[in-house]
Parts: sequence; structure tokens; C-alpha cells
Amino acid sequence: MGITVSDSGFNTQSAITEWAAAVRTSDGWVLVSEPTTDRDAAEDAVRATENAVLISHEVTDWQTVPELLPPTLRASGATISRLVDEEEQAIRKALERGANIAVSKPDKPAERVLHRIGCPSLVNVLNREKAWTSWFREKVLTNPDTRPPMPDFRTRDDAEASLAGTRQCSTCEPELHGATRSIRSVRADGLGERHLGLTLSTDRGTPLGVIADIRTHTSANEQQRWGAGHVTITTDRGTHDHAGSDRVHLLGTVSPANIEGREQALRSRLGVE
Repeated sequence: MGITVSDSGFNTQSAITEWAAAVRTSDGWVLVSEPTTDRDAAEDAVRATENAVLISHEVTDWQTVPELLPPTLRASGATISRLVDEEEQAIRKALERGANIAVSKPDKPAERVLHRIGCPSLVNVLNREKAWTSWFREKVLTNPDTRPPMPDFRTRDDAEASLAGTRQCSTCEPELHGATRSIRSVRADGLGERHLGLTLSTDRGTPLGVIADIRTHTSANEQQRWGAGHVTITTDRGTHDHAGSDRVHLLGTVSPANIEGREQALRSRLGVE
């Protein structure tokens, strides 16, 4: 931690660096992990999420002579709490009527994207307290209609019937309008903990089971069948042995259990059975 002094001589600043994983979506950069001072934990989140990158920023505690800097005008906590309550009530009602698809940028047909409710890119959007960042809290004072982005909510049947041709999220892959999960090819010795829960498949996309365990073995005798890189993949349907250099195939980028868990966490937070 460093201490810096501003040119005015009145401010002292102690700064630490926070790290997080983020992905680029149609709505801009979205955090997929909570900011943390533990860089290793943030890097684990990056490895666990397809197309994620590591970002950082400095968090500063200022000790300032109050009269020198005018206070930033923001909406009161009571005002924001009321708006958050209204927005969470709208989400709650959508979930209660069976909505399981979220449509980002619903007012811009050409930019709409379909997501599953538990999509990682929606975590900070559906947490309305976090969605109301400092910028929105300041802006709403001069423009009372200002709101953070809020998706529209549809049932799967409604989305199938009325949103044909709308782009689908490449992270959560809602599998609408005949779309199926993407097939990824990776080296067997590149598999790790972040791939647990994903579905192993053939190169044509036939599921071979959900990955439950991955073990890499190093052989003392390179003349043995598996050489120095033997990978055993255990799924809920059986066991598959591969040389480390073999290409194996996975369905999707985020496990269904991960997405379902995020949706269930949202439902629990909002009190929806």
C-alpha cells in the first residue's frame, strides 16, 4: 500500500488494487465476479468463464479538508431504496409468472439479446442495488426518468413464439428457435477444475455425460501406452481415458448447474419459490 500526497498538499491517499473478472457483452463490459484484493481468486474466475478478462482498479480512501471540495450530489438512500424495491418487485412478479428468459435492451430490437435468467452476465443487472451505481444515483437528480438497464422477461414459450431471429447469448446459450449448445474442442491435458460440471461430448455434439472428475497421470515409463500425459475423465455416465494431446469436446461454456444455481440464488433473494 502506498501513500501519495496531492499537489494541493491537503489530501492524503492510501490506495489498494482490486481485481475482478469481466466479459464483453452487447450491453458493454460486465463483471462476472465480485471485486477482490486477491488477484489469484480473480484469475480463477477468469479461467472459469469463457472470454473473461482480468481487470483492476485502485480503491482510494481520501482524507480531505471538507470545505475544499463540494460534496457530490446523489439521490438519497431512501429514494434509491424505493426505486430498487419497485424494480425487484417487477422481477419477482416476472419469476412468479414463470419467466425464465431475459431480453436485454428490449427497447432496441436490433440490439436485443436473449439470456437465461441465471446468465453470469446478468448477475449485476438483476441485483438492482448494485445496478444503481454512483453514476445513476447522481444522474437521477437531474433526470428523474434515469434508470439502470433493466431486461424484459419472457417465458420460454413466449420467447419461442415472438422473438424469432433475436440474437442469443453466447455465454448462457438459451437454446431457443432450434439453437443448440456450442461444441468446444480442447486438449485433454488442458482440462481442469473449471471444466467440472460441463458436458463431455463427441465431436458431433452427442453428450457423454456431465464431467464429475478429471485426473492427469504422469507415467514413469514413456514407452507405456499413455506416455507422459494420461488423462482420465469421469462423467456421470462413465469413464474416458485420453492421451494428454488428444482433443476432447465440451458442450457450452458455462455448466447448466452454474446457471441454475445463479437463478436459484436470485429466486431465494427475492423470496420466490
